[in-house]
Amino acid sequence: MIRHAWIALSLSLAALTSHARVIDNATVIPFGPGISHVTWQGLAFTVVSGWRDNNNAHGYIALSIYADALGGNQKIPLSVVPVFEADANDPKKTHEQVVLQVSGGADCTLHGVRLFHLPKPAPLMLAIATRDVGDSYADTRPVHFDLYRLRLDDRGDPGIPPASFVFDRRIDASKSYCDVDEAFQNELGLPAVDGARLPWSGE
Repeated sequence: MIRHAWIALSLSLAALTSHARVIDNATVIPFGPGISHVTWQGLAFTVVSGWRDNNNAHGYIALSIYADALGGNQKIPLSVVPVFEADANDPKKTHEQVVLQVSGGADCTLHGVRLFHLPKPAPLMLAIATRDVGDSYADTRPVHFDLYRLRLDDRGDPGIPPASFVFDRRIDASKSYCDVDEAFQNELGLPAVDGARLPWSGE
């Protein structure tokens, strides 16, 4: 009995340690609504956050990320940085996205985004949070964090962009939430940013 309890405790501590390593000393990169210019390790990026109004409680933020004059190429001032999103059923399969959504309802945010980085030499990271829908927008359900790392590729391979976010890992929240912004803060220590905050959130 004691041996089984010790094994269970060891597994729990291992899980907590693994969870903590992902978020240890993370720094969120802030951006606002509209056009924001951010930098990371000498690289400049433009983040565009626009509002898609539905004339109801289900409008959403459309978010896109660009690298500025990547490689010093002034003829291409902005390079789209796509996200190769992992398939929920098969992480080996990906779907290219150039526009990310922050969405939900009047009660809670169901889909959220954060840009962050860890101490050098760790890459720039993108976190996408998704809450299971459940019975309503106001339900409390499991939240999943898909983490992506920035990939820079100057080899010129066909079909591979010079900058993109590729899937790194998935983390499941330790408990259920209604709002992914709360889950971001509590689970990963990543605070809200204005450019990824629904207009009525926090009211």
